[in-house]
Amino acid sequence: MPNVVPVLSVPDDVALPAASLDVAMLHDVASHIERAARLRFYESLTRALKPEGRLVIFGPHGDADSMLSELRGYGFIPVDDDALSVLSQEDLDGRLKDGIVFRRQ
Repeated sequence: MPNVVPVLSVPDDVALPAASLDVAMLHDVASHIERAARLRFYESLTRALKPEGRLVIFGPHGDADSMLSELRGYGFIPVDDDALSVLSQEDLDGRLKDGIVFRRQ
């Protein structure tokens, strides 16, 4: 596949050039990043995203409240934050399974 470039990253750095991503999609990834490495991981992801870039997180195991709170602490807010704020925990977990789109604050 000529348009695919493999990149070896490390747990706390996605190792991508600055402003090189329009969208970063994490499917069942975020919860597996060691807690001590998460801040540096999200900082490196922020550098790799273009200014209007988006982060999409899919969490098949639920626990959306914790994920949203943690990502807000790293400077990411859901694009549809108002709509998410009125959902029950079960519905919010369902949305996380389908993917939640974030932008930088």
